[in-house]
Order: sequence, then structure tokens, then C-alpha cells
Amino acid sequence: MTAPRRSGAGVVRFYSFLSEGPSFLDDVLAGLSAPHKTVPPKYFYDWRGSKLFEEICELPEYYLTRVETGSLWAARRNAFLAMASSTPSIS
Repeated sequence: MTAPRRSGAGVVRFYSFLSEGPSFLDDVLAGLSAPHKTVPPKYFYDWRGSKLFEEICELPEYYLTRVETGSLWAARRNAFLAMASSTPSIS
């Protein structure tokens, strides 16, 4: 846990319970300072929300994840086959 930046009336304190990487405040300040404003989605999901999202991804109506995964596997296979056919064998 990181220490608060300042204390006093009307001051918002930010604490990070993440073990490594940038703090919540660092991520938010960097995201809101960027030309295209953003906040990392990891701050919107707790454990329960993450499990719910995983269950939603398994629904038949939520095909996008499966389609993307299938496309990535096909691209991986095609890339491997292309490299294998262009690599000279060692005798």
C-alpha cells in the first residue's frame, strides 16, 4: 500500500493495493493527460466483476471473443506454416 500524497480537509487520498506496477493515481493522471482520455479497465472490475465478464464471454450471444480467438489461432498456424516452408533444413 502506498502512503497518501497529502492530507487535510477536502483532499482526496489515493491508495494502491496492487503489488507492482503504476499506482491508480499514476494510471489515472497518465490516462487523463493523454490526447485521447482513458482509464485502464482493470480499475472497473473487482474479482466478482471479472468472473461475471468471463461468464458473459462464454454466452452464445457474445461470439466476438471466440471469433477473435479463432482468427488468432488461424493466423498463428498460417505464420508457422509459412516460416516452416521457407526455412532451409539442416542436413
